[in-house]
Amino acid sequence: MCHRAGCDAGHRKSVTQRIWMVSFYFENKGDKETASVLTGIAIAEMFHFELLGKVLIKLGVDPT
Repeated sequence: MCHRAGCDAGHRKSVTQRIWMVSFYFENKGDKETASVLTGIAIAEMFHFELLGKVLIKLGVDPT
């Protein structure tokens, strides 16, 4: 886990990419239901990171 300012964007991207990769794995294996659930989780995760970022900025956290 990164504790420096500016690390959150990289961590967020990494988490999202991993969820998408696992989703594609299940899609390629023919498990479309699991792939769909994981895709939904990835989308929700992106939205939650965006909300968290906006709140932190409003609280005065420097995003750089």
